[in-house]
Amino acid sequence: MSYVPKYILKRMIPEDALKKVGDGVELKMINLITTIPISQAPGDIVDLLEVKVNGKELSRDEKLKIGIKWGDKQYTLDNIRDAGDVPVNAELVFSLPSAGVNVGEEAKVEISVPQFNVTIEFSRVVK
Repeated sequence: MSYVPKYILKRMIPEDALKKVGDGVELKMINLITTIPISQAPGDIVDLLEVKVNGKELSRDEKLKIGIKWGDKQYTLDNIRDAGDVPVNAELVFSLPSAGVNVGEEAKVEISVPQFNVTIEFSRVVK
């Protein structure tokens, strides 16, 4: 698995990237690596993505509840292909099920796409 280097993660995932919102958590991420051709992703995107929060993997049903905000548009994993290609420097906001995280606590998040050999792993204090 290819991990994103820490110096890039620091800019990609700001220190205030995790924010408790209602029963869930918002994750702010800036795409700094490459254009993401979401519209061309093979198969069901829900099945391509693995998400762990504090070591607990989100179930398929939990992943289906993920919301993605990009600019003034909102998507789910069911319709994210409609977003087209996500350019470098685009800011994305993901709404995730809370997975038991609380304000003031550090949460470890791991997002991976095994088919493309990419893993983003980081820890941030929930705001």
